[in-house]
Amino acid sequence: DFGPGGSRIVQRVDVSGDGTTAGTNDGHGTHVSCTVLGDGSRISTYEGVAPEAELYMQAMEDDETGTLAGPGVYTLLNTAYSSGGARIHSNSWGGYDSGGDYTTQSEDADDRTSTWDQYWTYEGMTVLFAAGNEREDGISPPGTAKNVITVGAHVNRYSSADEMYYWSSRGPTDDGRIKPDLVAPGDYVRSCKAQEAVNAPDNLNDQWYVEYSGTSMSTPAAAGA
Repeated sequence: DFGPGGSRIVQRVDVSGDGTTAGTNDGHGTHVSCTVLGDGSRISTYEGVAPEAELYMQAMEDDETGTLAGPGVYTLLNTAYSSGGARIHSNSWGGYDSGGDYTTQSEDADDRTSTWDQYWTYEGMTVLFAAGNEREDGISPPGTAKNVITVGAHVNRYSSADEMYYWSSRGPTDDGRIKPDLVAPGDYVRSCKAQEAVNAPDNLNDQWYVEYSGTSMSTPAAAGA
């Protein structure tokens, strides 16, 4: 789905330091990437939103622990901008139990995006973050940043398209700003199954695709759009 032989993958970077970029747990990164730009090569109705785009993948999951690790938002964005040539940066991750706090990670996201926006010597970069799946407990940072597009999730069925996904985090932020900025389809989203993912469910009875729900799924839909 990423082109013959993965031809539309510009680079895969192991930012977690676990020695691999493979999605050996549940294939979360593969699923969200395919929502942005998969071409539906095996089932055309599962085509991503921007099926001719290219992918610079930063693999953040430590396969042994299932936790996220990396150099921090400042370096993630800088590297994607400079080394990867990315101008849209989609992030399906965030902190837990933050209560919508504006953290140093949020501040770093604002620093990079505002710098690239302000000065004519730079091209801008649109940065998106998932709102989180903590319902009334607040937006997950770095989605609390001021200059990023924070994405919540709505139900992904025609009859209920105006209904929020139950677990999608609600705003406002801790300092009173309205977040999320927008919502996108995040409920029962069908996308690529990482073939090495040992914990991916078989909820579609299909070797190549799997169904997940959450703001992780709605964020790449918005990024592709």
